[in-house]
Amino acid sequence: MKQKLGLVQALQHDPQLAVLDEPTEGLDPLVQETFFELMEQAAADGRTVLLSSHVLPEVQRACGRVAIVREGRLVTVESVAALREARARRIRLAFDDGKGTRPLGRAEQWAPRWEGDRVELLVPPSEVVEALRELLALGVADVIVEEAGLDEAFLDLYRNGQAEGAAP
Repeated sequence: MKQKLGLVQALQHDPQLAVLDEPTEGLDPLVQETFFELMEQAAADGRTVLLSSHVLPEVQRACGRVAIVREGRLVTVESVAALREARARRIRLAFDDGKGTRPLGRAEQWAPRWEGDRVELLVPPSEVVEALRELLALGVADVIVEEAGLDEAFLDLYRNGQAEGAAP
């Protein structure tokens, strides 16, 4: 209830700048949905909301730009779209012939992870078309290509060392 009241107080006068720390923590799903609608309206009105959160799917939904901080240092400031677009695509395939794991030819370079007749690969954006050509030739029953989420982009920055040596 306190969190809900705090949000109402912070946003009731349509401020040009609002600073919110973990704004959805403890809110029920209906109130969270209202919060996201308010964030969309604030953006449409040209207002700025500085949102601090560790819940990256919510940040992805509520924000147009993100600043990633590690150990008190700014790592990057980019649009959510740019961060996601630069990361590998997840390709999920399903085979329905009951054979399970099988060789994928040149697609093996993308480190396939198998679960029964289903396989998942992480493919660089520039190689997605090539990967799909290779994989579709194997007679798949279903294919899904997904862009990386903000959470995956964030982890990728950390895992690949791009978050090291950030500006003070």
